Amino acid sequence: MTKNELKIYSAPLINALQHVVQYWPGLSLLAYPVTLTEPYAVLVHHMDALKNHKNNHPASHSSEFREVCNDHIDVLLDFLDKTYGDVLRLEQARYRKSPPSATFENLWMLFKPGQDVYIKARENKPAIPMRLGTFEGSLRGPYVELQGWGVSCNGTQITPQSRYCSFNAFDGEKEIFSLEAYPKEFHDESDYEQELQKRGQRYWEFCGPAYKQYIGTTIADRNHPRVEVCTDFLGFRPLYFKFLS
Repeated sequence: MTKNELKIYSAPLINALQHVVQYWPGLSLLAYPVTLTEPYAVLVHHMDALKNHKNNHPASHSSEFREVCNDHIDVLLDFLDKTYGDVLRLEQARYRKSPPSATFENLWMLFKPGQDVYIKARENKPAIPMRLGTFEGSLRGPYVELQGWGVSCNGTQITPQSRYCSFNAFDGEKEIFSLEAYPKEFHDESDYEQELQKRGQRYWEFCGPAYKQYIGTTIADRNHPRVEVCTDFLGFRPLYFKFLS
């Protein structure tokens, strides 16, 4: 199979992308030219941002630069509309259905790296929040995989945690809420995010930090040399220390 590539040589257009794309794994906007592989998901997900950028240039941009940049943005948006416009509008119409639905071949339009998603609830357990990192896999193959991260709590520790889930291919349309994961705005409880935040806040209040430990060096001054310490801050008891030269 062959894949189409889009190469962007326009410096003003690359500059616009650098302003509007805040996060996209594996993409370098410092390269020249910027090379993207079909389906150009980063561009499709930032079409509205590029439109807004036309009227929100940095003050340092000259009027000549803004005019050229806006012309190049229009060329790119026209290309994207001719390539994906009809499919994108049809897919977005599915999102507005009751209930909202999506197609497997266009799941890349539903998921944007950096957005908050929920992994579907299982076995009477609530849906799990995840910050989406990557959307991977062959869109024409048997599955795609989402990878991201979240916060894990085992009752004694709160730690970052890698998370992922995969989608098997399906025909036709499927309800978004029934997918293995879905963007948070499609959750059936509009206040679910606030519930999760309140639950975390309660846990932190009930089990607030009761013990802290520092291992490292102190800051030296004129009257005190630099000291390496291992100490707890519960009772400010030094476990050991030694003077450093």
